[in-house]
Amino acid sequence: MPKIKLEKAVTFSEAFESFLLSKRSEGLSDKTITTYKGHLSCIGHHFDIFKQLSNVNRSDFEQMISSMRESELSSNSIASYTRTLKSFLSWARREGLTDVRMPRY
Repeated sequence: MPKIKLEKAVTFSEAFESFLLSKRSEGLSDKTITTYKGHLSCIGHHFDIFKQLSNVNRSDFEQMISSMRESELSSNSIASYTRTLKSFLSWARREGLTDVRMPRY
């Protein structure tokens, strides 16, 4: 069965909320969902989460990682945030919302 494409353009943040709903329905723990929400909040300090998802590109994530490094976030924190983003972007690709991938950092 073909995937239904959304007619309305969605922001990164709106798509992330749909991702959380999907993960909740898959049975992810409340703790994991809370962690993902916290990661989105932290990511929002370094990346425009209100940008249309269809307009997000690899360069946006490279700039985000650079901003995180300039803010002296620990490597472990950056790695944790990028793991969450990789999971989100994999879900978004499966849903037909984007084809962008996280760069290696």
